[in-house]
Formats: sequence, structure tokens, C-alpha cells
Amino acid sequence: MDNKEKIMQCALELFSNKGYEGTGIQEITQVAGITKPTLYYYFGNKEGLLNTIFEYHFSDFIKRIETAASYSGDTVKGVTEISRQFLTIAKENPIFYRMHLSMSSSAVNTTSFLTITPYCERIEEIVETFFLKAAQDNGNMKGHEREISRSYLGVINSYTLLLLNGKIELSEELIYRIVHLFLHGIYS
Repeated sequence: MDNKEKIMQCALELFSNKGYEGTGIQEITQVAGITKPTLYYYFGNKEGLLNTIFEYHFSDFIKRIETAASYSGDTVKGVTEISRQFLTIAKENPIFYRMHLSMSSSAVNTTSFLTITPYCERIEEIVETFFLKAAQDNGNMKGHEREISRSYLGVINSYTLLLLNGKIELSEELIYRIVHLFLHGIYS
């Protein structure tokens, strides 16, 4: 692992455990075993480091959700695949996903919230677009697509947090239950 990767990994762990605002440059450099000039060389400053971490992790995250959310005329299949991706991404990268959930719930004017917001908005847009397309085949969804997508994200993030906290295990049965409990409310 080179210095850049080491700095990113150490910062990710610190930001996840202590929050972005609660972590200082000095602490990052000490944990990474590098000097401040080395951090500044790669990232410019702490915000540049956060941006690089987000760009690195969210690029794959967003691509996977986009692929899963390509609507093919089958709402159950689509919601199943989207759910599988959210949960799998969290399982594969729990430190990043925990940081994502934490920062997206931060105080509105904090650097962490302002920096993560465009990524969260992109994910919301992808999910909403899926439900807009699904609504064309499911009349009872029409006119409620935004509320449905927001409700879905709330449900999937709640289950993801349960997964991250060791309260549930990722399985096909879990994905099935999430999808069918969520869709039952839409279809009824």
C-alpha cells in the first residue's frame, strides 16, 4: 500500500469512527505514519482528502446502483436487485458505508454534510428514476414516485444499519423479506 492509499484508509477509519469534524490533520498523519506535507502533497487539505475518499468509493457504489436500477418491466426484480446491491456494498465496505450513513445525517452546514450531499442526491435520483419507470406499469404508484423512493431509501438504510451493527445477516431470505414487505405497502 502506498502513502496515498494508506492516508485514505486511515482517514476513512477515523472519519467513520470520530466523524470528519472530530478528526484533525495531526491525528490522520500520526495514524498513517506520514508527515503533514505528505498529506498536503496528495490531497491539498483535509477537505481534499474527504473528496478523494468520496470519489473513490462512490464511483463504484453509484455504478452498481445504476446498473441494478435499470428498469426492465419487473418491479419486484428491480427492487430485489437494488436492495441486494445496497446491502452487498455495505457488507463489502462497512467502514465506508457507516461513514456514508453518518455523514448524510450530519448537521446541515457541516463540511461533511455539504460534501456528501451531491453523492446522496445522485443515489436518490437513480432510485427515484427507477420508481418513475415502474409507475408506468403500476398505476397505484403514479404521482407518488418521490415519496416511494424516499421511503424505500429509508427502509434500505435502516436494514443496512442493522446489517452493519450485526443485528441481521445478509441472505437471499433477508432480501426477499425486505422487498416483499416494502412492495406490499405500495401494492395494497
